[in-house]
Amino acid sequence: MTNVMINGEPAAADVGEDLLTVARRQGAVVGFLCDGRGMCTTCQCQVIAGAGELTEPNEVERAWLSEEQLGRDERLACQARLAGEGPVAVVTGAETIRQQLRDVLSAGVSPRAAIQLAGLMTGLGAGAAQVARGFPMNVLRTWPRFLEMPPHLPGITKYVVDSGRVVARAIQPGAGENAAESLTARPVPIEDGSREAVGPGADI
Repeated sequence: MTNVMINGEPAAADVGEDLLTVARRQGAVVGFLCDGRGMCTTCQCQVIAGAGELTEPNEVERAWLSEEQLGRDERLACQARLAGEGPVAVVTGAETIRQQLRDVLSAGVSPRAAIQLAGLMTGLGAGAAQVARGFPMNVLRTWPRFLEMPPHLPGITKYVVDSGRVVARAIQPGAGENAAESLTARPVPIEDGSREAVGPGADI
């Protein structure tokens, strides 16, 4: 078993599994529009700790993510696999957006809400721009994966069930509170070249 934290909550995982499989089994708030084929980037996540415990970025991730993003330990959960026993901690992009939207709605009609909404829209726009910059090569480079992983009835059933669990979790009051602290953590280099999460007030 591997020590994995998804959106601030522990999740059971085995070496060799990809992060998306772990997140979906956990019922975490995560996107998987293309069902793990590496064709949509909705499962993009931020590795907060344990980047060295994951497989290296593959050609699919390099088709969608810039070198700068990869350098910040941003990964596609459907492609990043557990190579070691951890610990590994990630926050999904979907959870980040969920929390930002929650903050906007809870602020009511106020200058604070406008600022938070602007931040949310800026983040969404940056993500769309990154995908657009790589178009159409990113699509052409990953399209063969759809042929390698054609839809089938058991997979479609699981997709529907998992989607329902994610939606239910996303609208659950208090969901993702443990991830809030993770969102404020930042990966910093340590002596062996790997990264660890450092939160506010940490002595670095």
